[in-house]
Amino acid sequence: MRLLSFLMFKNIMHRDLKPENILLTKSSHIKLTDFGTAVRTDSGGDPPLSSRLNQIAASSF
Repeated sequence: MRLLSFLMFKNIMHRDLKPENILLTKSSHIKLTDFGTAVRTDSGGDPPLSSRLNQIAASSF
């Protein structure tokens, strides 16, 4: 739930949330992947964010 709150705080809408995009590390930390269709909600849903967002989100948690 913290992960989704973090994305909301950053005005990011994932748009492809499904079990295949949720990973669990050995230490039981959740990693969200595949931000290819993500958009910033404060920019009116402009084009998808770059693949670099995958790295940012994964390293934030």
